[in-house]
Amino acid sequence: QPAAQSSSAGPAAAAGGGSGACQAAAAGTSSAAGPQAGSRVSSTAAGRGGRRRPPSHKQQLKHALKINAAHVITHDYLTLSQPLSEGLLLMDRTERKLKMIHSLGELQPLHNYTTEYGNSLVRHAKHKALLAGSIEVDVGTDEVDFDGQLERGAL
Repeated sequence: QPAAQSSSAGPAAAAGGGSGACQAAAAGTSSAAGPQAGSRVSSTAAGRGGRRRPPSHKQQLKHALKINAAHVITHDYLTLSQPLSEGLLLMDRTERKLKMIHSLGELQPLHNYTTEYGNSLVRHAKHKALLAGSIEVDVGTDEVDFDGQLERGAL
């Protein structure tokens, strides 16, 4: 064995870059005996010398969908965070109509809207809208009189 893989683990092993034998020794298992029956060995425990199984088609698809979802939510968030001088076309799912808005203050309280990328948008508070069910966007103005609309809707 080279000197770098001796029983005293160096900085490479501390950073997770040591060989499988060094990591097995640090974990208290013998590299000659291999993993114990029934124990799971992660790809990091196998060391850098082991080969990873390529991701399945389903795993690749899930990963691509997650990345795409993050991309479109980010795009919508950036669009909604800037002044909407040219307007933004939304689908009002509550009234089943397309609506052009020039400010988030034009969003009706508690109406469900869909952006061009398919993300949901709901104005749930006077100065807050909820994008994709979890991301709050500030509403700077109140053109539709949020409190008055809620009172009329309650009657």
